[in-house]
Amino acid sequence: MTVKIATITGRVMLAILFILAGVNKLINLGTTQEYIEGVSVLPAFLALPTALFEIFAGLALAVGLWPRIVAPAMAVFTLLTIVFFHYDLANTQEMALAMKNLAIAGGLLMVYAHAEATR
Repeated sequence: MTVKIATITGRVMLAILFILAGVNKLINLGTTQEYIEGVSVLPAFLALPTALFEIFAGLALAVGLWPRIVAPAMAVFTLLTIVFFHYDLANTQEMALAMKNLAIAGGLLMVYAHAEATR
């Protein structure tokens, strides 16, 4: 019973990060588009699908829907944010954000691994 509670709690805690980030991007879509264009080579139109991905993938993760698909997709997404947004590792703030995202991706891969083991 303790493992199940920890699994659900961990999934929800990870999911909250994505859901809140997605809602923030959706509410501030123009600002998000400017940010994407300003700091990366990605097109601004990706702001909306990114926000929707974060919200819906976060909700799926929270309720445990398709964890073997959702968790690795979210891990790849999170690792790509390092490549496109937090690549200046000489900057201590960017390094901290990159390491945070690396840890989040690791947690998502643990969700995937746990889903595999309990299948």
